[in-house]
Amino acid sequence: FANIALTDNVVRFATRRYCDNPLIVQGPGAGPEVTAGGVFADLLRLSAYLGARF
Repeated sequence: FANIALTDNVVRFATRRYCDNPLIVQGPGAGPEVTAGGVFADLLRLSAYLGARF
């Protein structure tokens, strides 16, 4: 992971098939503003699911 940019997203899949050499998927991230917006939207959705009223 030493060669990734700070804004990249990286997912590592370690499965039976990929146990010795895990599958790594890497690509550009959305950036801090978009990520924060997504997290906030998820929190609102969770709050509504738990019964909060806005």
